[in-house]
Amino acid sequence: MRMLVVVTADVDVREVAQLQDLTDEHVRVVAPLAQLSHAQWLANDDGDEREAAAERARRVAAAIAPAAERKIGEDDVVLAIEDELREFDADEIWLVMTAESEANWLETGVYGAAIERFDLPIVRIVSHGQGDR
Repeated sequence: MRMLVVVTADVDVREVAQLQDLTDEHVRVVAPLAQLSHAQWLANDDGDEREAAAERARRVAAAIAPAAERKIGEDDVVLAIEDELREFDADEIWLVMTAESEANWLETGVYGAAIERFDLPIVRIVSHGQGDR
C-alpha cells in the first residue's frame, strides 16, 4: 500500500505511532507550511516554518515508517496534497493534526475540500497532545 501522510501541526508522535506500523509500506510524509503566518508569507520569510515543517515530517516518519520519504509542502494544505499526488500515486491519505487544527480545518472547509477533490480514502488522525520531543 502507498500512503501519503500529511502532518499539519506539531503532534504527539506517540499517539500516531500507536495507530499502525507502516514500516513495510511505501510511505511519503509531507508537512505543509501550514503554520506560516500571513505576514511571513507576504514577506517571503518562511525559513523558520520550513525548519519546523521538516522537523514535523522527520518526527512522524521516524514514528511510523523510518524509511519514508519526507517532503515540505505548500502553505495551502489541499494544494500540498494535490502537488504530492502528481508524483506519488497514493492509495490512501492520512491527515495528521491536533484537535485545534482539526477545528480550524472543519470551520474553514479544508477537510471537506480535500474529500471532494481527491478520490482516495482519507483518514483523519487527531492527536490530543502536542509534540513530544
